[in-house]
Amino acid sequence: MLPGCHLAFLFLICAILISWTATAIMESSSSAPQRSLFRIHSSDAGVVLQGEWWSSPLCDAAPSTRPLFLFVHQYTVMGGSRQLMAGMAHHAVSSGYEAVTFDLRGAGGSSGSSTYRNKSERDDVLAMLRHVESSSSRPLFLVGSSAGAALAGSVLEASPRVLGGLFV
Repeated sequence: MLPGCHLAFLFLICAILISWTATAIMESSSSAPQRSLFRIHSSDAGVVLQGEWWSSPLCDAAPSTRPLFLFVHQYTVMGGSRQLMAGMAHHAVSSGYEAVTFDLRGAGGSSGSSTYRNKSERDDVLAMLRHVESSSSRPLFLVGSSAGAALAGSVLEASPRVLGGLFV
């Protein structure tokens, strides 16, 4: 059996390979998922978050009990943005799951500045979670990468509709 750190590293490599593969498929496929940009306000006055809703006819035909994946990206000051989660979101949608990716404050299309303590970023994740809950009746599954893993894990108990999470 692999030690925990080796297993985590192996999983990270697999996630990266899936992301690259899915991105290549996205660029070459004529049946790409439907992607829709949206904007919401975070709990901080003036901070607007940009998100992207991923869906497809395959998702629409799936049972309503199939969860929606909410992806939380890496630390903004280290270059994190929703685009880094696009490969995994594409893979989820290609498998019949709806997905949402979004930019935390200070990243991509979101306003505001990132922080070093992540309290404000946690508020961003909660605001996005509330928005997704109000827009879809599906149960939710959180996926966080790097610092996004800690942020996603910190809101697991914020809603009874969150089934669990995957933290890479």
